Amino acid sequence: MSNEKQLLQSVRGTSDLLPSDQPLFQKVNRVFADIAIACGFKEISLPIFEYSWLFQKGVGSTSDIATKEMYYLHHKEGDNLDIALRPEGTAGIVRAYYEHGMHTWSQPVRLFYSGPMFRHERPQKGRERQFTQFGIESIGESDSSEDALVILAACQALYRLQIKPENFSVHINSIGCTHCRPKYIKKLLAYIKTRQGKLCDDCLLRAETNPMRVLDCKNKTCQAHTTDAPNHLDHLCDNCKNHFKSTLEYLEEAGISFNINHRIVRGLDYYTRTVFELIAETGTLKGQALGAGGRYDNLVATYGRRKAPAVGFGAGVERTITILKDLKLSKVPTEKPQVFVIQLGSSAKKKAFSILRQLLAAGIKTASSLSSNSLKTQLKMATKNNVRFALIIGQRELLDKTVIIKDLQNGSQETVDLKQYLAILLERLK
Repeated sequence: MSNEKQLLQSVRGTSDLLPSDQPLFQKVNRVFADIAIACGFKEISLPIFEYSWLFQKGVGSTSDIATKEMYYLHHKEGDNLDIALRPEGTAGIVRAYYEHGMHTWSQPVRLFYSGPMFRHERPQKGRERQFTQFGIESIGESDSSEDALVILAACQALYRLQIKPENFSVHINSIGCTHCRPKYIKKLLAYIKTRQGKLCDDCLLRAETNPMRVLDCKNKTCQAHTTDAPNHLDHLCDNCKNHFKSTLEYLEEAGISFNINHRIVRGLDYYTRTVFELIAETGTLKGQALGAGGRYDNLVATYGRRKAPAVGFGAGVERTITILKDLKLSKVPTEKPQVFVIQLGSSAKKKAFSILRQLLAAGIKTASSLSSNSLKTQLKMATKNNVRFALIIGQRELLDKTVIIKDLQNGSQETVDLKQYLAILLERLK
């Protein structure tokens, strides 16, 4: 491949969202947003890049994101600040929470966002190096009901998209807190030492940096050799036990089925207590997470601020679209034009442009082809656009100050005064 041809292709791990893809993309985002708003979350927009320290400190300096996947930006000479494209949304939310004094607002502060994220990882089905994430975050509430609310919102969004409970499953776990987790880690490390010769290199590295990630390894051999690993739930302190039990009771009350899965640990350092994933049970993404989240009570304090409890969830929009396509749920009714403006002659074309403005100002969805001069061609285009009415103006109509309203469903037409056509058209479009 020549350099010129290569430069005329999208960068590996990115893709174009074509006009035909937009209706479904917008629908998924709209449904997620509607559910979030219904649950009391308010929208926030965040910058695409932040100081890299924000992510290194938040997700963990030894995490895969910080060590392998972040895109760092070059700076002008003399600028010593390290900046990175955002790989996830939570850290930016926490930064905004304090920067804008949200900690002084009535708590909890519930926010939602949507936008592109960037990770230099192996492109795969439903996940590229640039992907769109929808997320909800609740900061300032420690009660388990907030955990359940976030999970409920995530599930309801999928239900609203007609993804049924049998198409995905909720996997949930508790990874404890700073008080009980160290004791568990000690037991887990002792266990891992007995399996060192049977684990992959990544697991051996994780054992030194984040031992719980060994349980999250997708290598089938590693999974087989860690089936009897210590269960975190057996080592929770009383507070964490009660929190987890209460969360599950709320979910049961809401009729949400779940699987307690001690392998769900999530790959980011900031998680505490509740962690969960929504796993696809069908299609090309079977076994993969459509979205995930959990509680992160210590993240705010990690940035040197007063501790604030928090819980959140993030969903991959592209992954959601993939399962919708797998389930044959990707068709989205599109709004079609109601009127097609047809003009004949240069003078009529200028008047047609004025009519076009009037129609748009009245909220009428309108199509036209001002570059065409043939009546036959323009009528074909009107028919192809499946519009109800065509407005036709030629030289005669221009002189008479009239316009022809043609009903393309029954073929009837009438000539009306230019001053009256809009009122007549609006009445017929009711």
